[in-house]
Amino acid sequence: MNWLGYIADVIGILGAIFALLGWQKAKELQKELQVELQREKKRQNEKVQIILQHGTTKIPLPGDFRRDELTRSEILGRIGMIPIKKEIDKGGGKPKRYSIESLGEPEFFKQIDQIIIGAGEGIMTISCTEEEIKQFKHGGK
Repeated sequence: MNWLGYIADVIGILGAIFALLGWQKAKELQKELQVELQREKKRQNEKVQIILQHGTTKIPLPGDFRRDELTRSEILGRIGMIPIKKEIDKGGGKPKRYSIESLGEPEFFKQIDQIIIGAGEGIMTISCTEEEIKQFKHGGK
């Protein structure tokens, strides 16, 4: 019966060793996770600039975006902040709203995705036609 006591002691010692090794590995993984989390936070806080462009005419959108706040709706809202020339729509006397055809193209959404998953300071360029860029006060006088 003495041999059962020895086996129990060996199993207890091996269990303690494995528990210690598991605890060490968990601490290492936690450190790695913290480093990766900090790196991701830094990447998400990087600035991204959005520019409307036709040829050499460029209109930067007001303010820089942080990578984590870059969405289609945020971009469209910021474009709406650019002053439009005071032309009156023939319909009901309402001020004209901007129109940029490329904002509905798949390439626009691909650019957003590339900026979101990318790293480093980013610049996103939205291509406009001459008429589209001229609708803004600062675009092509």
